[in-house]
Amino acid sequence: MPTRSGRTFSVGETSAPMNPSIHDILNTLIDKIEKMDQQLQEVRDQVDVNCRDLATRLDRLETNRRITTKEENSRNDSRSPKRKRVQPYNIADADAQYIKSVKVDAPSFNGRLDPQIYIDWQLTMDRYFR
Repeated sequence: MPTRSGRTFSVGETSAPMNPSIHDILNTLIDKIEKMDQQLQEVRDQVDVNCRDLATRLDRLETNRRITTKEENSRNDSRSPKRKRVQPYNIADADAQYIKSVKVDAPSFNGRLDPQIYIDWQLTMDRYFR
């Protein structure tokens, strides 16, 4: 790689000798990083094993659920004739429908600072909702 002065260096080559303590620290760091890479790979492998195990368990549970549902359906079919379920009359839905159909056209207050206008509006609202 060329420098500003025109000299070229290859990767790893330096112009000054490296301090031995720095060299030892760098080697220690490199060793620790390699160990961490190995540990990370072991964790990844264990996660893969656990994921496969969970997928297998899930498949078994899903299969058992399907079998149980089929058995229950066949038992229910053989015990009683099929009947339609009658939906109960839902009063809450009727009330909600009624409330939705009510239209309110109340007079609006435009927020003036005159107290007499507010009192007039308040009286109008009272009469409206009586």
